Amino acid sequence: PNMVGAWTFAMLWALRLSSKLNLFFGAPNFTEGFLPAHLSYLTSYLRRAPVGGFFLCSAGAATGLTVWLGVQALAPGQGAAATAGYGLLFALAALGVLEHLFLAFPLHEAALWRWAQAPAQRAGED
Repeated sequence: PNMVGAWTFAMLWALRLSSKLNLFFGAPNFTEGFLPAHLSYLTSYLRRAPVGGFFLCSAGAATGLTVWLGVQALAPGQGAAATAGYGLLFALAALGVLEHLFLAFPLHEAALWRWAQAPAQRAGED
């Protein structure tokens, strides 16, 4: 009767697939600095391109889903389990939208994780 786990899996799978397809079709910004040297060939599968139609559709659908889940989480008259489930799904969908936005806007998110990288990787990124 509780489908939150299945909805979570399906939503995360769809958002991750959407991000991977956006990388394949072309995204203006992606961070290849996280790849170790032996996996640097993977950047040959990615291309930098302006925001296209697929990105607009996928980011728009993800944003719409996030807004709908937020409205459902705040809707009165439902049980605590439904509110918690919608709240969880809202938070995960918002992170998926943030992942899409990192692909579109020139934000340097690698700086957030510089503390966790090895010194050799940090020197090569700048």
